[in-house]
Amino acid sequence: MLRSYNDLQDKGSEMHLINNSLARLSCYAASIGLVSAAVIVPTTVSALPIAGGVTVRFDGTGSHTVKLGPTTQQTCFLSGLSGDFRGIPTIYTDPIKKSILAVAEVVEDKGFWVLHLDGGTGAGVGASAICIFATANRADTSWSNNGTGGSLPATPNRHCFLSAVFASTGFGAPVWGAKKPAALSIHEPTAKNSAFILDGVVHNVGGDQDYGGGAMRCVDFTATSQWGFTLAGPSNAANSATNTITLRNSPNGPAVPVANVGCFLTGIVGTWASPSPDPLGLVDGVFLTGDPKVSKNWKLTASNGRTGTVRCFR
Repeated sequence: MLRSYNDLQDKGSEMHLINNSLARLSCYAASIGLVSAAVIVPTTVSALPIAGGVTVRFDGTGSHTVKLGPTTQQTCFLSGLSGDFRGIPTIYTDPIKKSILAVAEVVEDKGFWVLHLDGGTGAGVGASAICIFATANRADTSWSNNGTGGSLPATPNRHCFLSAVFASTGFGAPVWGAKKPAALSIHEPTAKNSAFILDGVVHNVGGDQDYGGGAMRCVDFTATSQWGFTLAGPSNAANSATNTITLRNSPNGPAVPVANVGCFLTGIVGTWASPSPDPLGLVDGVFLTGDPKVSKNWKLTASNGRTGTVRCFR
């Protein structure tokens, strides 16, 4: 059964929901990670109409769906990702046998957006979603299995963010011969390429199919300010290292406020299969916190060598 903003309950899972803001996420003692930031547009006071947000985390391998806002009024995206993205790929010697995927995705269902999670064969997954009051020229594309990048043309006021991540083996530890860590990223338009492109690197053992990928969603809205950030999570032998920062215009500049600003996930890098030991569990990942009850400013958390790239808009 789909669950709405008002009746969201699940005694077997850790779940938080706050209307008109992203849900609160637990944070642990921080150590320093790599931070890079870029201010793209000077600050001009205006407002991005935020509809609301949700954070859910589910233990185990089951499938769960949380109902969000109506598709006729809102568009929803991922704003965080955590947990254990492991499954079983389809093998070329048995192509009829379907893969088992760990999934976090925001999709349409019967006129509403839903945040759908599937634990695959791992310990469980978590995700955050954010919804905004914008629907103009909405479009989606996807990418998987190290194929050609998904592409959508750049148009005036178009903005694109991650809407899905899925994997069987693709976001596990690098396999022998891998030259890069697993990654999924949205590339902004440039002078040479007038499109938003979604691509990355996912790992596979020879012969695997359906081993990993993701999706992006684009929509038009007018932004008066925007910021870009990348945070690489620290690491330690106990697999307990995490870092939470306040997003700022510059290292010592003004903070990015929660009020009238939306922040969205645009890329991930690293191993998204849970380590052993796994003290962080379902909060091991990359996620944004935009809860005014926690802070009046946006915060970004990354842990255990997992890296996230985010963009914020007013």
